[in-house]
Amino acid sequence: MKIHFLSAALVAALAPVLVAGPLQAAERTGFEMVKGWEIERTVGDTGPSACLMSHTYKDKDDNNAVNGIIFALNGSETALVLVYEKWEWDKNEKMKVPLTLDKKRYAANSAWVGDGQTLTGTFPDSIVPNLMAAKKLILTFDNGEADFEIGNFAEGYESLRRCNATKVAAPMAAAPATPAPVTPAPAPAMAATGGYKVMTIGTGADFVGCLAQNEPLGLGVVAVGSSVALIANSSKFPFEKGVDVKGSWKIDGGEAMSFAAKTDTAHTVTIDVPNTREAVTSLTTGKAVAIQANGVDVPFALGPMKQAFTDLGICMETKKAP
Repeated sequence: MKIHFLSAALVAALAPVLVAGPLQAAERTGFEMVKGWEIERTVGDTGPSACLMSHTYKDKDDNNAVNGIIFALNGSETALVLVYEKWEWDKNEKMKVPLTLDKKRYAANSAWVGDGQTLTGTFPDSIVPNLMAAKKLILTFDNGEADFEIGNFAEGYESLRRCNATKVAAPMAAAPATPAPVTPAPAPAMAATGGYKVMTIGTGADFVGCLAQNEPLGLGVVAVGSSVALIANSSKFPFEKGVDVKGSWKIDGGEAMSFAAKTDTAHTVTIDVPNTREAVTSLTTGKAVAIQANGVDVPFALGPMKQAFTDLGICMETKKAP
């Protein structure tokens, strides 16, 4: 068994806020891709730990299940997020399990916190040399093992250090970041929803709709009036803002559906979801969505999409985040 975020996502979350809340939304920009590790910087963060690194892949020995690892520094601590599309952890589910790097036991009882398809753990930065020397990370549960490929971690980590060391000027004016095709209010109502966070887009008389977002998976769903759109964000999409994008998307290897759109933000694809029972059912019961955009193929784990749609419905009816 293995993992993914994001940012098939994974995509997902992170430094330095990852330790405080791995699902907190933030806009990020790509720094570089090094031997399968994607390094990104949180936009507007001028601190010493503004960057994160992630690796996503599909496990051929597990029916191409999407797997991922996200790693970030936070002072003398590190944050590690493991994602596996078949996990179904309760929110804030806590556990302690043995952690092995290759064949060497690193911790007999490493502590993790579950949420949907993710497990989040914090470790002292002394773990870094051990991760750099390993090719596989393994968690041993009572009912089996979950192993994650971390080869070339050393090269990715060096890029992460360069990213954190790169000085970026503070923005002239802070503006609320949003991956949605509409701008949310400066202080939107927000609530956690089984792996997705729901927020209102506008409040009171300015209410426009609702957004459910899963940052580690790189996915969001926005509802405006009777329209619903799927938003997918990954630095693997080499698109700047305002680019015409055409392609297709399909759930769990099913029938491909075509789409065409103009990007509202960089590295982001927005897909109008047909207003049909079949389309919504496939999204809420599926495990993964494969998106092909201008010849670029990126897989995403869907996560607890059914709960996201349920809470989006409540949000649209009440005009408040549930």
